[in-house]
Order: sequence, then structure tokens, then C-alpha cells
Amino acid sequence: MSGSAASSALPPGEGAAAYQNGVRPGLPRPDAVLLRLQLIGRMQATTLANESVLPLGRKTRGLLAILAQSGRKPVLRSKLAELLWSRRSDEQARASLRQEIHRLLDALGPLGVDVISVERHMLALKPALSSVDTERILHATPNQVESLPPMNGVLLEELSGTDPAFDRWLDAERLRLREHALSLFEGVLRRQREGSGAMAAARQLLLLDKLHDDAWATLIRGQLQLGERALALDTADRCLRAFDDHPGAGPTPETGRLIAELRARHRERAQEALVPAREGDVLPPILSRGDGAGDPGPATDAGARSPAARHAANHHHPGYRPAGETSISRLAVLPLVDLDNDAGGALLSEALVEEIVCSLDTALALEVVSGSELQLSLKQGRDDELLHRTLGIGFVLDGTLQRGGPHRTPDPRAAASGTVATAAGGTAPTTTRVILRLTDIRNGGQLVWAHRLDSSCADRLGLQDEVRALVRARLPWEVMRAEGRRVARLPLAELSGHCLALRALPKLLRFDRTQNNKAVELLARAAGLQTDRDEEAALPHAIRALCHVIRLRQGWGEPDREREAAREAAREGLATDSNDALLLAMAALARDEADDAPDEALALLERGLAGAPNSAMLLGMSARPLLRLGELAEATRRFERYKALHPTHPLEVLLDGVGVWLSFLNGDAPAAADRGRTLCELQPAVPDNALPYLAALGTLRRDAEAARMRDRLAAAQAPGAAMADPLSRLGLRHPEHRARAAEGLRLAGMSVGHPAAS
Repeated sequence: MSGSAASSALPPGEGAAAYQNGVRPGLPRPDAVLLRLQLIGRMQATTLANESVLPLGRKTRGLLAILAQSGRKPVLRSKLAELLWSRRSDEQARASLRQEIHRLLDALGPLGVDVISVERHMLALKPALSSVDTERILHATPNQVESLPPMNGVLLEELSGTDPAFDRWLDAERLRLREHALSLFEGVLRRQREGSGAMAAARQLLLLDKLHDDAWATLIRGQLQLGERALALDTADRCLRAFDDHPGAGPTPETGRLIAELRARHRERAQEALVPAREGDVLPPILSRGDGAGDPGPATDAGARSPAARHAANHHHPGYRPAGETSISRLAVLPLVDLDNDAGGALLSEALVEEIVCSLDTALALEVVSGSELQLSLKQGRDDELLHRTLGIGFVLDGTLQRGGPHRTPDPRAAASGTVATAAGGTAPTTTRVILRLTDIRNGGQLVWAHRLDSSCADRLGLQDEVRALVRARLPWEVMRAEGRRVARLPLAELSGHCLALRALPKLLRFDRTQNNKAVELLARAAGLQTDRDEEAALPHAIRALCHVIRLRQGWGEPDREREAAREAAREGLATDSNDALLLAMAALARDEADDAPDEALALLERGLAGAPNSAMLLGMSARPLLRLGELAEATRRFERYKALHPTHPLEVLLDGVGVWLSFLNGDAPAAADRGRTLCELQPAVPDNALPYLAALGTLRRDAEAARMRDRLAAAQAPGAAMADPLSRLGLRHPEHRARAAEGLRLAGMSVGHPAAS
């Protein structure tokens, strides 16, 4: 049948052009994009069925990236060889290029010949059937900014270092993309100051430049116009933190006034929320969503019409928490990206996420968000602002997964178990590299913590155990430290008891009397705030117990009063949760220090370790009562395990003196002296760390060094306070251990009571 005949047979309004475009009349148009390339951030290549076809090799990926960035224009083979093998001869470079072309086509599979044009002298990415994220940005119009991919990564970040010539090309491409994107998004803000398009452009600009004043102001105004007062406050805080991190920089006066007015209104509403409403009160107007969609309507009771109720319904700020909200940190654990793209990687990634979620299930002051709620939010891709706004997530843990070994595509079953096939047909163990990143998504994705784990475990379960132990030991403390820095910038009136405790913790860990007194004031303020949430009351109790134990150790308060305060805080903490690791640890510390009961302290710590065997804090803390009871071998094992899990624990000044005593009592005075010297350099004003160091110095007869340490120890004592007998401070129960410690301290020039009396 001729073309004209076919055309005449079609329904009215449809012609041969429909067939020419590959669309049969009456059927929906198929997706013409067979290959999608993501070059911003970590490189991805996916098919229409969402299957990854990303090549394994860096050079192969680099070849695909050059073609994708060429604007669909042909690239000479000589140019490709020059960019990827600049340090080889022309002949070697051409031969390597031929190999990489074959690898690229093999990786793309049947799509290869459809999307890549391979000719004698040049290659090109064909004009149709593929989509490139950078191309969408480079060719976008101002009306399309809302549909553009986020600029939340560096162009081809994992390909830096591929080749010197490639690196120079990559730097130029990154600059070209950045300058074009800045011009595009700033042009949108010049044309329109409000609306969804302006807000989308502002978000993109802040990904490119955290100090873009116009973008901050546009985003804050847009959120206020939408009635998102809480989000606007959070954005204002992020803006100020961004400028604080760059001395000499600051927002413009106009933006500064906008933020000041916003925060002043917030403080007024916070005060209104604390005053009960009286019958007949006239309520202040509240900015709603546009035409009043935010109005709650007629009140059903007096409480619903009060300023407190209106405030709670219309404003949620991360510092101030109305009733019904929580200030507990929320964390999302995202799947690890498998850089090898093999069959076993997805299974291993999923298993590691499950292990991480389970390991954090009982962590105090941390709530892990998982399940269908999180999956639904991630369905259309990751959007950190959406995660924070809809789920209250503050932190995201993500990362990558990569296996070493022979450069070949592993068998899927071997990959799943952590081995690769060898030439002889057997399997050989591989090294698996796991990189974890914790980011604060409320602060523009600021990196909070990162760790690289290289594991040689022969099976997947061993690797899972390693990752579980690492995350359980370190991540909760990293979150608490990050939250402590965040709430330190908020007004005290806006803070819950939980946030006040977070603010007090860094002051305690400085082991400075002035800072400790400030922490006492913060914790007293926290104790005066009422909450019906045990999870919010728990942390203040734990930190208060720690505070009074430190004061007791350092001689900064009346001993009996500090002991009773530590006991009371420990009791109240266990009443809220008798299984939490931190609360059990602080209760054990109070038992050991205030009640001189190492057996009871050890029992509490054993209860905690039964639920959290990889808690570095519990392991390190249990070494002290074991040392006091004379069980050196088990105390040493637990202390070394604690240091392996978290070498720089936030409580190391409190915990690591035990390690010095263990080295000394195990007969290794030089190691004890080295450990003690390092610990005392970190914090010289802690007697419990100086004493084992002095015992080691006395045994080694390093008299001059011992004299300097005695002088520093005396200078650190509170005015008018006399240091208790050194042996009684530790309370060793084993006679031989007491005698050895006493002899070392005497040789160091310390006044020591009779060993049998301690």
C-alpha cells in the first residue's frame, strides 16, 4: 500500500506523520528515551526499564561522559585518545580507545548501536533515544526551571583523577555548567520575585552558592507566602549559619531585616503560646495559606481557640517544640549506591541498610525513619527539603559500596557472598569498601560525619556485623554533637529540655569549671520544663547524672550534695527507660562513683550490653568496675574493643584513664606512660588520668617528667581543695594491684596512704 493510500485510510485529523513518528493511531505514544544519563553527582546510566547499564571502568565511563557533554556533536577519536590517555604514545592511546569502545558497547548491550554512532574517525551520542541531565540544564528556558534536575553534586565527581588531560577538560566543563546554571537561575529571579518558579530557581542557586543572598531572601518570602512559617524560620537559620561559616560575609541589610522581623514575630508567638486564653480574648491574625486555607474553622472547645492551640497548629520550629511535637532527632537511612552494579550489590546494600536500622533501634535521642512512609517520599527521587518538611527528618545516612579484587565481572552468587571467581574456577576473598556519610539536610546537606570501612570478611554476614558495630558505636554521638552545635545558636526561650541537655553536653566535656557551671544552669532550666514524653525527658536525666559525676571527680562541689544529685538523676533516668544504653551507662557511673559499688555498676552495664553489644561507651565504661574488681584480662579485652570501635569517643577523657591503669597493672609501664602522656596533653586538669600516668613515670624513674606532672596536677585543683588519697580515688579491690599502684605513685613523689586501707 502506498503512503498516500495509507494516509487516506486514517481517521480524520490523523495523517502519515503519525506513522513517521512511530506512533500507531489510537495508541499512546511510547517513551522515546531508551537511555538516561545522569552526570551531576555520581554518574548513572539507566534504561527505560530502570536497569543500570553504567560501565564498570573509569575510562569507559569517561568516554561515555565526553560523548554526553559534546552536545550530540561528533568527537574525533584522536581527541578522545588525547583526553583519556595523555601520558601514552599515540599508538597505545588509539589501541586503548578501541578496547574502551568495545567495553562501552558491551555495557550498553542492545542499546549501544541505537544510541552511540561509531565511525572510522569519530564517535557521537546520537541525537535521539537518550537523555542527559546536564543537557536539559544547558538547553532549558526560564519556564522550565521547576522540571530541571537538582544541581546537588559536582559534575562527574567520581571521575576526577582519571587522567591529567581529562581532569583539565572536566574542570572546564564544570565551570561551563556552573556559569550557565547561575545565569539561568539568576535570570529567573530577575524576572519574577515570587511563585513556584522563583522558589525552584532559589533552591538551585543555593545548591550552587550557599551565600547567594537573593536566593535566601526569595526562598524565605515564598515560604511565608505559602503559610510555611516553620519552614521559613528553618531557612532563615540555615542562611545565618551559612554566613557564620564564612567570616567577613553576611546577608544584605534587606535580608537581615527580613530574618530579624521573622524571628521577632516567632518569639512573640512563643510567648503567646505560654499564656492561657481567657474567655472573650481576641486572637491575633495568623498568616494562612493564601486565601485562608490554613484557618482551622470554628473552635470545638476553649482550648482549641487559645493562642497556644493556634500556635501549635500553625508553627513548628526546630528549637521550640509545642505540645504534641518532639525534639528527638530523626534520621533516614538510604540505600547504599553499589558502584560495581552487579547482581549481588543490591542484595548486600539492602542487607546493610537493615543492619544499620536495627543497630540504631534503641539509640537514645535518635529516631530512625524507615518503611513505606520513607519509600513514598523517595518515589520521585531524593528531595531533602521534602524529607524535612513532610517527615521531620534532620539527618540522612547514605554512602557507597564497592568490591575490590580481579578486574572482571563477578558471578552474581559470588558477589552476593563477598567473593569473586578466579581463573581456576574457584573463589577468592575480596576487599569490600563501604563509605558512609551522615549529612544534616536542614543545613544544605552539610557533612556531619564520614567513614571509610575496608573489610576483608570472607562472607556477607561478617561485613554486615562490622558495619552494624561501627554505626552503633559512632553515629548516635555524632548526631548529638551536631545537634548540640545547632541548638547553641538558638535563643534559650525556644529550647525544650532535650535541646537544653544537648546544649549542655559540649560544655561538660571541656572539663572546665566555668563551662561546667554554665552546663549546670542549662540543666536546671531543663529540669524546670515539664514534658509528658519519656523520650524527651530521658536525655536531660542522663546528662545531669554525668554532670554531677564530673563535679564529684573534679572536686567542684560539696561531695555529699553531688553524690545525691547524681543518684537522683540516675534514678529518674532509669524510670523513663530501663533498657537504654546511655541511661544505663550514666546510672552505672553514678553507682560506681557516688556509691562505691562496682558490682552494681557492672550489673547495669551488663544489662545494657545484652541489648547493645557493640556500644563502645558501655564497653569502655565496663572496664572500670572490672579493673576495680581485679579482673584485668576481661577489663583489657573490653577496653581494647571500645577503642577499636571508637578511637576518639567524646567521653574518652572520662574513660581512657582506665586504659592507662590497665597497661600499668599488666606490667607495661612504658605503654602506660605513652598513653598517659597523650591523655594528659588532651586534658591536663583530670586527676583520674594523671594518677596512672604518674605511677608509670615513678616505676620508670622519670623523675623530671613526674615533677612536671605533679605541678600541673596541683595547679588544676580547686582553690582550698585537697586531693583525696590517690588510692582511694580508684578503689582497687585486689591487694596486689593496690600495692603495685601505691609503689609507683610513691616513686613519683605522691603521698599515698597504706595500700591495705584503701
